[in-house]
Amino acid sequence: SGTVIYIEGRADLPGDQRQNVGNTIAKFPGFKDQASLDAKIDMALDQLLEKSGISWTTDLKPWVAGEVGVAVTRDLLDLAAAAQADPSSVTLPDRGVLVLASVKDVAAATAWVAKQVGGTPTTTPYGDGQITTVEKGGVTVAWAARGTVLLLGPEASVKAALDTKGASPVAASSGFLAAKKAAPSAYLGFGYLDTRSLLDVLLATAGSTGSLPQACLDNALAAVPDWAAGFARAADGALVMDQVAPVPSGAPASTSKDTPSAIAARLPARTLVAF
Repeated sequence: SGTVIYIEGRADLPGDQRQNVGNTIAKFPGFKDQASLDAKIDMALDQLLEKSGISWTTDLKPWVAGEVGVAVTRDLLDLAAAAQADPSSVTLPDRGVLVLASVKDVAAATAWVAKQVGGTPTTTPYGDGQITTVEKGGVTVAWAARGTVLLLGPEASVKAALDTKGASPVAASSGFLAAKKAAPSAYLGFGYLDTRSLLDVLLATAGSTGSLPQACLDNALAAVPDWAAGFARAADGALVMDQVAPVPSGAPASTSKDTPSAIAARLPARTLVAF
């Protein structure tokens, strides 16, 4: 509960994304041969993660089923607002952020996480399963697996996810459902923002708004959509990114008309970047 930012990546390349990714990376040197598409995609993911010190093929591919997500809750934003008000209170966040991953080998996944976190882990019962915790730098890091989902983050955040018992109110909210409905059936990435909650925190962080006329503040708030979402997918040999948000109630109707670009047809043949 209280998730205001959610970002998801699909390493399993669902639907037409595997072939479309292959068509896209075939434009780069060394990736033209489509006969070994899976190997080429593994190579691309390894290169993407190279600077992190993590290998996709060695460390992650054996147990990652495909979906990897990060959720940020209102708790983390409240901690940021408190730190803004009192810089001396800044500490490592002990709640408010969570990493989620679908897994195909729970034992391999938890063993890899334990190795990365280090320390001396303690496993105890929680809810309908177990939770493992380790003290790291004043913060209790935790992880747990339920079904085919691995959860990792501060202990309070992992427990908050476990408490949903797989029926998160966020996933059932009208905004999230509308955002997922607007997304293509197969994508590489998906992001969701609860813009209203984000704005509340920004206003709290900014301090008093007493100097602003209330009518001015009300008009500004009325122009903000309740949520916003974005999607990334491979299509037609390119990476395509879209953004969508609902039109706020009471917003004036648009009087502009869709028209084709007057300048795109004049771009030089060897154009690399156009704004």
